[in-house]
Amino acid sequence: MLDRLPQTLLGAAIGLVGLIAMLRLVTAGFPGSMIFAAVVVVIVMAPWVLYAARGARRSAIGRLWSLVAALLTVAGLLLVWWGTVGPVLGLACSFAGFVIIWRHDRRPPRDVRRRLFRIEDSQDPPAA
Repeated sequence: MLDRLPQTLLGAAIGLVGLIAMLRLVTAGFPGSMIFAAVVVVIVMAPWVLYAARGARRSAIGRLWSLVAALLTVAGLLLVWWGTVGPVLGLACSFAGFVIIWRHDRRPPRDVRRRLFRIEDSQDPPAA
C-alpha cells in the first residue's frame, strides 16, 4: 500500500487526463464559442478531478496496480494530443485508471441482510 500523498496525486492526474481530454473534445466541437465551452467543461470536470483524487486517497491500491494506473495516465496524456480520436482514447485511459482505483476501494461490502427487509405473511386470507 502506498502513502496517501502519491495516491492522491495519482488520482488527481487520472482526473486531469479526463479534464484535458474533455477540453480537447469540446473545444474542437464548438469553434465559435470556445471560451464558453472550456469554462463549462472546467466547471463540470473539476468535481471529477477531486472525486478521483479522493477515491485514490481512500483506496488500498498496491504498487503494481498503481504502476498500471500511472502508465494508463501517461498513455492517456500522450494520446490526448493525437488527432481526432486521441481525446476519446485519453478519456478511455482515464476511465480505466479510475476503474483500477475504484476496484481497490477500502469500503467493506454491505451486508445483504441489512439491505433486505422481511415482509411477514398476513394472517388474514385475501378478501374475495
